[in-house]
Amino acid sequence: MKKVFLLSNSEKSINLIKNLLEDYGFEDVKSAMSLEAAENILKDDEFDLIVINSPLADGTGANFAAEAVSGSMVQVIFISGAEDVPALCRCGVFVIKKPFGVKEFRNTLKAANVAYNRVRMLYDANNRLMRQMEEIKLINRAKAILIKTFGMSENEAHRYIERQAMDLRKTKRYVAEKILNTYEM
Repeated sequence: MKKVFLLSNSEKSINLIKNLLEDYGFEDVKSAMSLEAAENILKDDEFDLIVINSPLADGTGANFAAEAVSGSMVQVIFISGAEDVPALCRCGVFVIKKPFGVKEFRNTLKAANVAYNRVRMLYDANNRLMRQMEEIKLINRAKAILIKTFGMSENEAHRYIERQAMDLRKTKRYVAEKILNTYEM
């Protein structure tokens, strides 16, 4: 995790939490004091970690926290004195109850970092699988064109693409794209 966004209602708490983050190695820390300002910043930038010190001037930030983790890799630490935060934990938000100590904050940062790394690995693996699926679809379309245009069997079309790839020292994807560009209308 590299980029951190800090949301708190006072400069004093922003500086305190920012120092804790910097002690843990986070240097790129942006901050805001309201949900409105936070939403404007998040429109233009992406963060790896969001720390919300609740309550804020314009709300608790609980909905903001839940929306931030939904469908993204960002990790959220929600600091609150309220008792009604179990729903956030079910959403994947890390919750620290006020008052909290430095050790608790650092342990939560470590857990958020581990979670981020695991999500990152899954995200990368998912992207790799999606690229492989796209390549398989592309090759299958090229095989279908060879079957239709030249009357090859599926095995012959497959061997043709493999042989062309070896002869040209290119990937099967490259050969399939050339076939599609040449024969597909």
